[in-house]
Amino acid sequence: MRRLERTPDGDYICKPILSIDAVLSRFAEILRNLNQRRENDATANGSPDPGKRAKPVT
Repeated sequence: MRRLERTPDGDYICKPILSIDAVLSRFAEILRNLNQRRENDATANGSPDPGKRAKPVT
């Protein structure tokens, strides 16, 4: 049986799964940051809808 590690949430989980969880959490954080940056860029460039791409500034 694998040794269990305690997560920050207080749960116990085996180390390989804990490593995968850390990678997926970091990936989700990066995607959130990229999406926020995209929305900020769209708003700054005058796009009325942050979900749509703004016209490039020339």
